[in-house]
Amino acid sequence: MTDVIEGLLEGTLDQCVHCGHSTAFGSGRYVNRIPVDDGWGCAACSGFECDRCAKQIYLDADVTADQCDGGDEFTDGAVHVHEECLSYIEGRHFRGEVFTRSDVDHTTGGCLQGSVELVPARLVEIFGAPDDGDDYKTSGEYTFKNNQGETFHLYDWKSTVLWEDGLQEVDALWSDRTLFEFNVGGQSTANAFIAWITKETTS
Repeated sequence: MTDVIEGLLEGTLDQCVHCGHSTAFGSGRYVNRIPVDDGWGCAACSGFECDRCAKQIYLDADVTADQCDGGDEFTDGAVHVHEECLSYIEGRHFRGEVFTRSDVDHTTGGCLQGSVELVPARLVEIFGAPDDGDDYKTSGEYTFKNNQGETFHLYDWKSTVLWEDGLQEVDALWSDRTLFEFNVGGQSTANAFIAWITKETTS
């Protein structure tokens, strides 16, 4: 027991084969240590080396291309990089701030997450015609996903003659070039999606 205590105090017990720091219980490096050859490696030394800055990445903290744009490697050939070494666009993909249109999928569930004012005609010009709504409360909708699998639905709500006589025609709504308030539905906070769709349709 004395040897164990002395080893902890001196930092010589179960030393990391890379940096020499103790990985023993009570050292602060025990939980995430991994076996290396005939010893142990601490998490700070056992991750991949960043392909861009050549510095060590903490274990399992590396970012790969499939987490950003779906490829096997980044455009510069890098495979494992620090989050801080990502480009602006790569970082936005990694954080789930970039979205692509997807097929309508009502199985994802969700609820109203907010609303956003957009020009309907711009949506059609940029993303194509909307998918059919329920022909009652909604006349059309768009579904978008980010690389993290989060899904958001953009749709009109009780705004056309499908809901009530005297309201605007469906074609008139989707060809309108003035701001219209759309509902945004999803399973999670839609702030990033709303910011993205607003920028995409106003730039």
